[in-house]
Amino acid sequence: MLNTVMNSERSTHTVRGFCALCTAHCATIATVSDGKVVRLEADSDHPNGGVFCLKGKAAPELVYHPDRLNYPLKRSRPRGDSDPGWQRVSWDEALDDIAQRLNAIRARFGARAVALAKGTGGGTSVSDAERWLARLLNRFGSPNWTSTTHVCNWHKDTGFTYTFGVEIPTPDVAHSGAFLLWGHNPSSTSLILAHDIVAARKRGMKIVAVDPRRVGIAAQADVLLQVRPGTDGALALAMIDVAIKEKLFDDSFVRQWTNGTFLIRLDNGSALTEADLFASGSADRFVAWDEIVGAPILYDSLTGGFERQSARLAIAGQYPIVTKDGSTIFCEPAFARLAVLAAEFTPEQSSSITW
Repeated sequence: MLNTVMNSERSTHTVRGFCALCTAHCATIATVSDGKVVRLEADSDHPNGGVFCLKGKAAPELVYHPDRLNYPLKRSRPRGDSDPGWQRVSWDEALDDIAQRLNAIRARFGARAVALAKGTGGGTSVSDAERWLARLLNRFGSPNWTSTTHVCNWHKDTGFTYTFGVEIPTPDVAHSGAFLLWGHNPSSTSLILAHDIVAARKRGMKIVAVDPRRVGIAAQADVLLQVRPGTDGALALAMIDVAIKEKLFDDSFVRQWTNGTFLIRLDNGSALTEADLFASGSADRFVAWDEIVGAPILYDSLTGGFERQSARLAIAGQYPIVTKDGSTIFCEPAFARLAVLAAEFTPEQSSSITW
């Protein structure tokens, strides 16, 4: 959207957009005078607007810095020479040269001889180009993608992908009555989220923060749990213990949507599979206990479902299972094993660990 003001000396207009210098993509309003951005500020009218960090405000300095590279350069002297002899070339010449070199490598060594590396999306504008970089590499025929992440990102993004199949979604702060910040200071890392949390707190949302430091939103939390660094696991297990003992969890959800129903062998601690039951059984098909018929039921990881839809899967109790060699072993649902582990970390016991 453009708003233009004309006068006898220059034309000035504003452009609404977003900052691409990190993955937050904060909404912006750029003031452009005679084709040059002279100011960049937050767009308060945008649903995710009203916030903007100093890095974003400095974006015009990056655009107009005298040392910024604005066109392709090609080396004219051998590598190792103290003077590379950079010469400006056209974009067509540069792209054709790169394409020829890549094709030559693929023809001689195969596509997998090429790897693509990119920088962090947290401090550059590469995030908008990532999908196209991936498309280029896939079309070229190589799976070799090298990237970076941050200490705070792997467990949040990749960990959730392994657990739930998707990355962690944006929190629905607007409809939350309580919000748990666990080792997270959005005031420094996600201004949009911090803005929404503060707004929700004003309407009555409670905040619980788990952080050794009293910083950012944690300093204003209704409950601040300043855990001893490295003891988050004990705190998490204490919370799980309370949730299970006081039945604060969704029973039907656990039975239908988690692997807490899979049986664990009490003799060796491994998951019970079809391969334990039959000589021709698959190690990729797990076993649960159907409380309706009082017998084992198989889960196929390839189809993502159990062999019977009407089953009621057990999440507690011990069950005798006859194995393929005729012996009987006892098994327990994974959820029950979790309850046993969590019981070792009651809030009273964990407090001595977490401080």
